[in-house]
Amino acid sequence: MKILSITHSVPTNKVDNAQIIQSVLKKNINNLTRQQRKDLRVIMEKYFDKIGLKSRYLRSKEEKAIDHGIAAVNAALEESQIKPSDIDLLLYVGVGRGWIEPAMANLFIAELDLINATGFDLVDACASWIRGLDLARNYLNTGMYRNILIMNCEFNFKEFANFQISDLSRLEYFLPTFTIGEAATATIVTSDKTNNMYYSKFKTWGEYHDLCKIPLHNVEEFCKDGKKLHHEPLKFYAYGTQLTEQTIKKMILTFRKDKKLSQFIPNICFGHSVSEAITSQVERMLNFKYGSTYRIFSDYGNTVSASIPLAMSLAINEGVLKKGDSVLLVAGSAGISVGFTIFIF
Repeated sequence: MKILSITHSVPTNKVDNAQIIQSVLKKNINNLTRQQRKDLRVIMEKYFDKIGLKSRYLRSKEEKAIDHGIAAVNAALEESQIKPSDIDLLLYVGVGRGWIEPAMANLFIAELDLINATGFDLVDACASWIRGLDLARNYLNTGMYRNILIMNCEFNFKEFANFQISDLSRLEYFLPTFTIGEAATATIVTSDKTNNMYYSKFKTWGEYHDLCKIPLHNVEEFCKDGKKLHHEPLKFYAYGTQLTEQTIKKMILTFRKDKKLSQFIPNICFGHSVSEAITSQVERMLNFKYGSTYRIFSDYGNTVSASIPLAMSLAINEGVLKKGDSVLLVAGSAGISVGFTIFIF
């Protein structure tokens, strides 16, 4: 498999922590007392400082998600020097979407005039893009498709964020919401039989699915033994501490038990990140060379399934990721799922 291009599009509106905190306080002026709002400010400031987040990019009122998705794909097509009609398959791998069905892939096939493409959606929370890359590689190996477009459009912050906070004791469940940034990415891959250096490993622990969700209105129909989730439908929540602790354990275990992964020496690493501190912790535990991980979390926040391709696109633009580099991709995701991929760029 050969990656022809990885491009991105982010909103023009760069939002710092102070702006997010002020927005949350304004939304809760009638829910919380003055002292509670003071406490809320302190909690959020300490949280952002702890995880190393400074800013994220969010839509202005004039911007639409679809425009960023189209811009990312058009840039990828231009960079790859191929026409829309050359795309055989579109994999839409974004959690961000405008509807549950039909597949969001249909929208972009139509808007981008991909007249020879079929397409569908692949969703595995923040691991969706790395899953899509692996699936694309397997499709290419069969000869079923020649050129595959993998895209996401992670633009649902204001729709899925829960700004209504009536109980500070439950704030932990909603703090990760405010780390979310928005971005669209497009990746075009094609078959390349001369580059056989590729390996991936995925593992899932489904018993942890309740630690992070965007529930639908009928969520209780899928809860056994009368269990109820006390969270608002279509509002994101995450038990951040438990989720990260368990994900790190599973990630380290999976990596160390796999000889191909543990013996691989990458030039550069790209990982889905929810915290600068956690990224440093994982680097130490996996004995990565300091500085080998290309980091964007501090400036872009958690861009969900766009995080790894966004980082790769930025690294390409900066000349940090170069042809011939050995690459390691690392993803930990709600579910819990972990994924690793190694290849030569």
